[in-house]
Amino acid sequence: MMNEYKLGSLINTCEITVEFFRTVSERNAISKRKSDFAIKAYKRKSHKQAALLYLELAEEGHEV
Repeated sequence: MMNEYKLGSLINTCEITVEFFRTVSERNAISKRKSDFAIKAYKRKSHKQAALLYLELAEEGHEV
């Protein structure tokens, strides 16, 4: 990203890149299924399984 002095802004570029990566990864079908399975596991009171799935999603950068 260029500013008025034609100098790149690393902070803005990184923020945009991270946001784009998050958007693309959250659209992933596997992550969607994993999120749905975690919700179902939690509702079945299988809290350990749900917690592990939520931890995996968090490591991948998803906001649940």
